[in-house]
Amino acid sequence: MYSLYPSYSEHGNLQSLEFDSILPENADEYDNLQPPKEKGKATVVRFHVTVLSIDTIDEGSMTYVADIFMSQSWKDHRLMLPENMTTKYRLLPISWLKRMWRPDSFFKNAKRVTFQEMTIPNHYIWLYSDKTILYMVKLTLLLSCAMKFESYPHDTQTCTMKIESLSYTTDDLVFDWEEDVPLVVDDSIELPQHNLVETRLGDCTQEYSTGNFTCIQVVFTLKRRLGYYMFHTYIPTCLIVIMSWISFWIKAEAVPARVTLCVTSLLTLSTQHAQSQKSLPPVSYIKAIDIFMSSCTVFVFASLMEYALVNILMGEAGDGGHQEGIHLERVMPGAVIVTKLQVSVLCCIVDWIQRNLLNCQTAPSPGHPQQLFVPADSRSGPYSLTRCQESHSPLFSSSSMVLIGLFISPTELQKDGKRTN
Repeated sequence: MYSLYPSYSEHGNLQSLEFDSILPENADEYDNLQPPKEKGKATVVRFHVTVLSIDTIDEGSMTYVADIFMSQSWKDHRLMLPENMTTKYRLLPISWLKRMWRPDSFFKNAKRVTFQEMTIPNHYIWLYSDKTILYMVKLTLLLSCAMKFESYPHDTQTCTMKIESLSYTTDDLVFDWEEDVPLVVDDSIELPQHNLVETRLGDCTQEYSTGNFTCIQVVFTLKRRLGYYMFHTYIPTCLIVIMSWISFWIKAEAVPARVTLCVTSLLTLSTQHAQSQKSLPPVSYIKAIDIFMSSCTVFVFASLMEYALVNILMGEAGDGGHQEGIHLERVMPGAVIVTKLQVSVLCCIVDWIQRNLLNCQTAPSPGHPQQLFVPADSRSGPYSLTRCQESHSPLFSSSSMVLIGLFISPTELQKDGKRTN
């Protein structure tokens, strides 16, 4: 591999150089539209890429931005070495690129390519003593990346940077990587929501109707970090579900309190779900976050439906209370009447009161003709339904752990924070 950053002593005392001085004696033999095929073999162009940064990974548009240095080197046997060239290589005027043959490489999956011009145009060209030409350029690329979100936010994305020939088939031109150091990735690259766990090189040569066109690629493997989603999605959503359980400890007669709490939890959960989808494109398949949020919505909706059933059963108990063993006689003015409903409410709030009030029978005191019978099945009915909701907590906890655990494997956890080339 040729040195990209030589010392000044290697340049020697350079003299002015004209483009015609490097052309063959018969200038008609040099065609800048034809690759320098030696002995009929395809011209080999070797690439080196230095990745300076990767940022702005946009799931909505499925793109990412990369800053790179890219070098292309090829040998043009048609050129003549200048007579005054006494060093290993020489810097050539950049304007000569328009008059020389150079590879017609382009970034196949690029949506925008920005050439850097601060503080001077960031490209140069060297001519080596063995007629090898090296062209180096600094670019900012906006590249497309076909992302899949089935496991979002536990997903791993594979993004590529493809370099292909525009007009030359593999019969005339072949792209390959430098043998010594084809790829360098800056160790200081830090992404806010992803870990760059792997970079590798590959070949993407593809056959079209007009022939095979050479193509090489860099593949980036990005693993999403869970920290942001744990604190902004998972934990708040779980707290909303737990908040809806407070309605189980509110009196059944407190209709506004219970209904408001459940409905507010549902609306908050709906907003939380919409917020979790904000940065994603609309897709037709179900994502992991959809399964989690939908299961949470089911638990909150079940809390609301539980109160609706309790309210219905309370109405039936009130209408047919005289048929269920509750017998009331005329009482003295100012006497306190204890109904089945009131006793049941007290039974659900405090256990020891429940044990003392259940299956009890009060006898009328002298001078106060009052008789009350509390049925032995006061623990059944609407309040037993409320107490059954105690299973919500272990059921929700276990289902949440299973859903999250399905998308996290020990292998993936070990890869976090590690990078392989």
